[in-house]
Amino acid sequence: MKPIRSTKYIEATSRSIKIKNTDLTLEPISIPEEYAKEWNERCTDFLVLCRDGKIISNSYYRKGGLFHNKGLDFLHIIKYTEDYYDKNLTSETKKNPAARKHLKGRFCLINKEGKETKVFDQFGSSYLLCNAIYSVDRNYYSTFTNELICQSYSTMDSENFYFLSTDNSVYKINKHTGHKEIFT
Repeated sequence: MKPIRSTKYIEATSRSIKIKNTDLTLEPISIPEEYAKEWNERCTDFLVLCRDGKIISNSYYRKGGLFHNKGLDFLHIIKYTEDYYDKNLTSETKKNPAARKHLKGRFCLINKEGKETKVFDQFGSSYLLCNAIYSVDRNYYSTFTNELICQSYSTMDSENFYFLSTDNSVYKINKHTGHKEIFT
């Protein structure tokens, strides 16, 4: 996102968030009023990712209901990007091209170094389950490699392991390292 020079800003309402077990913080940011108007945005709780007080990403983030900051190697947060609605979405977007502009929110994973490792599809239901596993619509993936582990409709977890059951196997996955054993 390109910064817009302005003297009028929309006041930030978020608070600074220290990311556990890292040198990262999420800092509230005031966005320019003209930018918010241009991109049809009303939110005032945007955050930027910082290390030692310096911004390290030009993305806007928001916590969202599935925000995850439990001291793992990954952070689950909403990332916002500039986007356009389909012109046939509504009568307003058909007749007014400016109404198509919006900031699209998609959940993403950020590792403890501050790098985005996964940006999820807009309508997928993503969850960070533990340090080693995230799920999207009953599919379970490695946070370290983004590779599919399996599809499962039955799960169980203990203090150190996450268990995923398929039709003919049970996966026992170490929550911290991702090491897995398969029982058939």
